Amino acid sequence: MIMKDLIVSIIIATAGFVVFMAATPLSEDSAGLSSNPALFPQLISLILVALGIILFVQSILSKERTKILVSGGTQLKVFCVFLLLILYYITLIYIGYLAATIAFLFIMMTFLGSPKLKASMYSLIISLTLYTVFHVLFKVPLPTGYF
Repeated sequence: MIMKDLIVSIIIATAGFVVFMAATPLSEDSAGLSSNPALFPQLISLILVALGIILFVQSILSKERTKILVSGGTQLKVFCVFLLLILYYITLIYIGYLAATIAFLFIMMTFLGSPKLKASMYSLIISLTLYTVFHVLFKVPLPTGYF
């Protein structure tokens, strides 16, 4: 049994089930957009559940035995990434999407070992591209912050 596959399969199947249940009320509130707006999310969630079940069965039937070994350094990195995500959420509210995302991506990339010049270029390009696509093209309101 491959333990990591077993854990991932349970997470995937559970996520698929949660999405299916969350999409079910969409069919009741069809605002004339489609005959059944819940169909696509439910279809994707059923595929996720099926893939999770397949991975679960494969991990049970596998002859390979593995253990998950996590070093102290890895645990610290996961904890730091989690803290950075919480900090990103807080700064998103106060300084807005664009500034918070640029700062978050830069800090995250440098923390994970990317050179500072490359991290600054990528964080600017990714943030501006996402801002343009969602705010300008799709007219999705993004957090502007208090400033």
